[in-house]
Amino acid sequence: MLQARLRYPVELGLLGDSKTVLSVLLPLLNKKQDDLFLKEKQKAMDMWINKLRQFRISNNTGSDIAEKADGSTTDIGKPDIKPQIIASAVSEELEDNAIISVDTGTNTFWAARYINIKNGMKFSVSGTLASMACGLPYTIAAQIAYPERQCVAFVGDGGFMMLMAEFSTAVQYKLPIKVIVLKNNTLGMIRWEQMCFLGSPEYGVEFTPIDFAGFAKNCGGKGYSIKNLDEVQQVMRTAMHDKEKKPTLIEACRSI
Repeated sequence: MLQARLRYPVELGLLGDSKTVLSVLLPLLNKKQDDLFLKEKQKAMDMWINKLRQFRISNNTGSDIAEKADGSTTDIGKPDIKPQIIASAVSEELEDNAIISVDTGTNTFWAARYINIKNGMKFSVSGTLASMACGLPYTIAAQIAYPERQCVAFVGDGGFMMLMAEFSTAVQYKLPIKVIVLKNNTLGMIRWEQMCFLGSPEYGVEFTPIDFAGFAKNCGGKGYSIKNLDEVQQVMRTAMHDKEKKPTLIEACRSI
């Protein structure tokens, strides 16, 4: 019960199976009528999307992807695959009723800014709880609950590593989920917090690279690896619309 009060004050804690408890609890709640906050944020998001659209027009680019390359290069001289590029590529391949589940970390920011959530879609994120590794299990649950919908996990490599074995669960149950892994071999959000609040020690935030695409294949799923900027759109389109009854993982390798 102590953990239930960790992030938010609790007057009455309920322990039990989530489906059973919620099915009894939800009918007792009054629907919130004041939607001013929601409308303000929807308006702000519309302004942001329009700003991106105008940027594309003024820079003569055909999609959200091209304008985010910005000439940056990796340490081996190749254009850097920035997370904005990947998030935009995912957004372009989402179906109208897609369910997107996002892990906790810097990937959360890129998803919120560059994945265009439309009416009819669902978007799940841990939010203030900031629980890492939630993206994959959220998506597995969504695919079981909605077998006919496109279910996508947008995760960082740090969070994904904590529960990556559950990818084999998706294989076992023939779930056609799509898992996009932003790979930079770093706990990006932890590093940022260390830089901002602790004088930049950068301790314990880097880890050995993992071949996530190879891992997915060895589990019995499908695996794709994006290592060059010119591969992004084609790989994402192929992987996101694969209808075979097995999970697909797309790793996007970044230099930072």
